[in-house]
Amino acid sequence: MKRFLIGTALLAVVAASPAAAYEFDGIRIEGQGGFDRLQFKQNSNGIAINGNDNGWTYGAEAGFDLRLSPKVILGALGNYNWSSVGRTFANGAGSSIAADSRGTWSAMGRLGVKVTDTTLLYVGAGYASTKVNYLVVPATPGASFNTSERYGGVRGAVGLEQGLGRSLYAKVEYRYTNYKDGMQGHQVIGGLGLRFGQSSPPVTEVAMAPAPPAPAPLPMAAPVLPPCPPAAATPGPFLVFFDFNKSVLSAETATILDRAAEQYLATGQTSVALAGHADTSGSPDYNQALSERRANAVKAYMLGKGVPETAAMASGFGESRPLVQTADGVREPQNRRVELTFGGAPAPVNAGTCTPQ
Repeated sequence: MKRFLIGTALLAVVAASPAAAYEFDGIRIEGQGGFDRLQFKQNSNGIAINGNDNGWTYGAEAGFDLRLSPKVILGALGNYNWSSVGRTFANGAGSSIAADSRGTWSAMGRLGVKVTDTTLLYVGAGYASTKVNYLVVPATPGASFNTSERYGGVRGAVGLEQGLGRSLYAKVEYRYTNYKDGMQGHQVIGGLGLRFGQSSPPVTEVAMAPAPPAPAPLPMAAPVLPPCPPAAATPGPFLVFFDFNKSVLSAETATILDRAAEQYLATGQTSVALAGHADTSGSPDYNQALSERRANAVKAYMLGKGVPETAAMASGFGESRPLVQTADGVREPQNRRVELTFGGAPAPVNAGTCTPQ
């Protein structure tokens, strides 16, 4: 129990550190090890097998967790653990039995609640089975023999799981098993694992502010002259956003790019700069490459809409130029974007005497 409290305190310190939200769903695999105790209470071959034996256990676990709500997790798991537990019992008349537990497996379900953005408190229940090997040594010399028996029973567990970074996690867990024939098991386990296929919380799209109304025209002074052609306006900039860890264009993104390509051709622009960006949830090198893929995906689409390749310049800036300032590791949707900026619009044609506008 002392080791369990120390492990829980260490996880609490990690949970108190600032970190991005961790998603506790998807497939997971885990290595684990810790303290193991079996309590024997039975009688065999005239020998009372009654007492405790302590040892060490290690093993592996695999599971799948489903997010029922932003804070509630439902999961299923299976594990197998090897053990060093073993003890010899004697009756004082020359007979003895050596009992050794070598392997235990269990299948369980669990229900967890996120107590912080990166910490999960859970309880579990299921079935466990352990095999005990016996060496029976009767008082009669040369009559010893080996036997084994498998014990099954109900297992309960309570634990604390802490997300570390993006997919790594650590945990501490207490297990109690009520086997048949009065045998009981207690384990305090520490584990380190990886998750795969985690989902992201729904993201609310940010609506763009409507363009301000055009100013009212000024009254013409006498004598009345035709107005000079207005200076060529530069549309934009245009912004398109991407899903987490994606560089694929959505239908909404394609609609915005169609409008940008039409404006580019209609206003006589001569260049377009495509600046790709990423949020801070990955490493800087990975985010740099992801921002370049996003910029190149937008460039390929614009070329398909008639923009000359020599006029389109794609660049990636990784996580260095966020639209919204965040801490490291935050999945901010507005920072997963490409910005399109036009340039080089031709000057208006001189139409002779005119009234400047």
